[in-house]
Amino acid sequence: MCDKAAECKMFELTLNNLTNETVEIDWNRSYYINNSKADGGLYFDGIVVAQRNNPRSPDIILPGTQFTKNLVPNNHLNLALFPLAHWETKTMVGPSQGVYLTIKTKTEEKIINSSVDASRIQR
Repeated sequence: MCDKAAECKMFELTLNNLTNETVEIDWNRSYYINNSKADGGLYFDGIVVAQRNNPRSPDIILPGTQFTKNLVPNNHLNLALFPLAHWETKTMVGPSQGVYLTIKTKTEEKIINSSVDASRIQR
């Protein structure tokens, strides 16, 4: 979610479940992709920032519903101590950023590997 490539700090993930089955997102096998390489996991609301690298429960998407979540790379959250302690989100750097997402149904497992070429975003 950014207007300019130089300001990107998160992804907005939207999935539509057009199947008749419940879809499960396996967050423990989903990653931030930086320049075509896995670069840690993904953080989102509901996770204690200090515990962002711990295993987490899957999300489910019921048949015929839409799922939306904002995702921040785990490695892009830093604890700043001045002037007051707070978490900062670093800007994504590099020509290619993306999400490697593992989703499952009762019968199969699929990988969604989506990347954005930041050089193509209008500044």
